[in-house]
Amino acid sequence: MRYDYHNMPTMDKETYFRLLDTFLPSEEMREYLKKEPMQPDSTILDLIIGAPVPLTEKVKWAWGRFKQEAEKALAELTLRPGEILTLTDAWYDEDIRDEKLSFNAPFLSWEKVMEHIHGEMAEYGDDWYDCQWYVLEKWIPTEAGEMEQSYTYWIIGDQVMYYCGTDDENRMDHIDPNLPVPFHVGDILTIDCRPFAPVKHALLIERGDNMDCCCLHGLCRDEKTGRWRTGAVKHWSLFENYLDPLYTAIYRLSQFDGELPPEEKPLLAVQRVIGGDEEKGRMLWKRIHKLSGKELTDDTLQGLAAELEHEEACNERS
Repeated sequence: MRYDYHNMPTMDKETYFRLLDTFLPSEEMREYLKKEPMQPDSTILDLIIGAPVPLTEKVKWAWGRFKQEAEKALAELTLRPGEILTLTDAWYDEDIRDEKLSFNAPFLSWEKVMEHIHGEMAEYGDDWYDCQWYVLEKWIPTEAGEMEQSYTYWIIGDQVMYYCGTDDENRMDHIDPNLPVPFHVGDILTIDCRPFAPVKHALLIERGDNMDCCCLHGLCRDEKTGRWRTGAVKHWSLFENYLDPLYTAIYRLSQFDGELPPEEKPLLAVQRVIGGDEEKGRMLWKRIHKLSGKELTDDTLQGLAAELEHEEACNERS
């Protein structure tokens, strides 16, 4: 759903900078946006809502309908007689390269949920897996003598970050702020949506006008199939059909200049061919999509890169 984006409280530059520091983990993105004009009200509210930041903090900064509904969702964690909370463990399983869920326990109060989570965190200590989270569901009794689910909350560490009600008109997850970026075609970017997915890397092959929500296109490896895929970095299409992070890569987006893992090294060959040329990146994107659903293997990707390189050499000789 979309909230009432208008009537944003007056915000001076200092307050805006504090907002960016609070809701945008990527230092490169923060510093870039601080030099740009202030983003529109709608983008600022999307930034707040979608951030991997505690819901209690979002309520402090938000306004309008979202603020009211988020406050209500937090208040609903206080149970009335007959209501219960159920906790489910969730994590990224490296063996199956997908999300797994396992029922944990039911609880009669939010305080007991927190006590239980703190106990697990203390037990695991430094071994706490950075790709695990909790799903908390609230259940309320009905007149028919059954239990009905009313809210779902996603907890990272010991903080509620996202929630949704029983329908799409009362949910706060999967919000993708349309922010401009400081990165350019040919940059290798870190894609970090933990805990919902492991860290991976993408080659930026299109930047466009740096304004449209779909202008930023990356090439990355699909962990599930081992094949390559393209997708809009500001959305979720770099994970489409197998993982479902609750926030987009834009929040932690950063340039990568380290050593790529062996399975991602084909990106280097493509990077070498494209350089910083947007037109070459666009040509590669078009050729990938002409494959008509065929799997994009390492060999196929490197073959497409070689074709572009060969064509460039021929053009230089002619």
